[in-house]
Amino acid sequence: MRGAEDGSFAAAKPINDERLQQLTNLEAEMWVIGSLLRNNDGLDGIIDFLAPDDFSDPLFGTAYAMICEDVAQGKGANPVTIGPRIRDLGQFDGRNAVWELAESTNSIFAGMPPTTSARTIADLASRRRFIAGLAESIDLAFDTNAALGKVAAATDENVAAALRLGTSRSSMVLAEAWRAAVDRIRKIRSGEIRPSLKLVGLSDVEHVTGGLRPGDFILLGGRPSMGKTALSLAIARRATEAGHGVLYISREMDTVQLMPRMVADLMFEAGSPVTFEHILKGEVTDRDLALMAEIEERISGWPLVIDDPSELRASQIAPLVRRHQRAMAARGQSLDMVIIDYLGLIDPPEGRQSRNDEVSVISRTIKQAARSCRVAIVALTQLNRAVEQREDKRPMLSDLRDSGSLEQDADTVVFVYRDEYYLGRSEPPAGDKKYEQWAIDMGAARDRVDIYSAKVRQGAITKRTGYFFGSRQAIRNSDYYRSGF
Repeated sequence: MRGAEDGSFAAAKPINDERLQQLTNLEAEMWVIGSLLRNNDGLDGIIDFLAPDDFSDPLFGTAYAMICEDVAQGKGANPVTIGPRIRDLGQFDGRNAVWELAESTNSIFAGMPPTTSARTIADLASRRRFIAGLAESIDLAFDTNAALGKVAAATDENVAAALRLGTSRSSMVLAEAWRAAVDRIRKIRSGEIRPSLKLVGLSDVEHVTGGLRPGDFILLGGRPSMGKTALSLAIARRATEAGHGVLYISREMDTVQLMPRMVADLMFEAGSPVTFEHILKGEVTDRDLALMAEIEERISGWPLVIDDPSELRASQIAPLVRRHQRAMAARGQSLDMVIIDYLGLIDPPEGRQSRNDEVSVISRTIKQAARSCRVAIVALTQLNRAVEQREDKRPMLSDLRDSGSLEQDADTVVFVYRDEYYLGRSEPPAGDKKYEQWAIDMGAARDRVDIYSAKVRQGAITKRTGYFFGSRQAIRNSDYYRSGF
């Protein structure tokens, strides 16, 4: 509950601007207070989205704050208990608080549930905050000493604050937290909600990560040519196929370079013999083009957005995510996952002395963005070259490049490894006594990819050996030849 520093109850300041007066509804505010004073049970349906400072009339805002406090303490709230306390605050001289609150309960609308009127109040308050935020941004834009990037970031923050995007309650008493946890368990059991994001046909990744959840920061690491980008695109399209909104932020390649990989994967799934190389060279048939048109029709409704910004600082990640959240919400979709390819290409923050410091700031900022925006963020990352000097080249946590903060901040760390890549570069001459064993090992490693976790905050460390068909840029499950996925 937001309150003044001196302990008094805080509501919105009186609105003097004539245009903003149009964005108020005193009748709705009176009806909500009257309804709650007649039946405190109505508070349960509105407390999560209506705050005291949403009221344009400070008297009603203060009354709402007191009702919330009394109900939370198990007390009954009515005009007789609330009115004299408001009067004693001395903030509303000239108004008969007891009479006004009693009068609010007499309206016919006060006998109805307050939800509809409460949503009207919350919407109007958001619009007033939106306008006030834009006014602040306009004032900042007139300051020629302020960088435009700072103005843009401030504008986005003001918009997010106005709409209360990514905000959630930060504290709960134990009993309340327990009820919320049990309620979630009950909903998972009944199938009303999923425990984590669904990846259609990519259960190996679900298993290895323990599930991708809103608020999680997942690192996907590997040396070059291991299939990180192919896996990240597979995660993106398998999640969006399940109905989850996905934002793919590509710093390594622009959309024109990235899309042929997804085209190759989906064409492979559709049974076409066309390869990634054929697609790059335009060596496709009329039948291939017809199949691409069919696939386009199938994927046209998938909520996947690819953004390839020319520059991206860590501080811009959350505003970018919120901007796409609003755009998806306008389309009736929900942004659930963000993929960043890759972490090393995020522009360093200003004023840092070392790469270690830069990566630490980037890592913490990504984690904060995942939590504040309530999305799962998967960030691709390169590994130290020291991997290449070891006999066993399978990555481990100590191979994360530039900063120990990556391991600390990430909820989950997943590595991608292909033995085929290294075996292919160590082929002995035909006739060499090692050739026979090499051929056996190469046959076992062909088209296989190890996907394994090195850290899982919410589960066990596990491994799956799936398939990576490089010529098709296609990642498939470990049971691909049985399930077809």
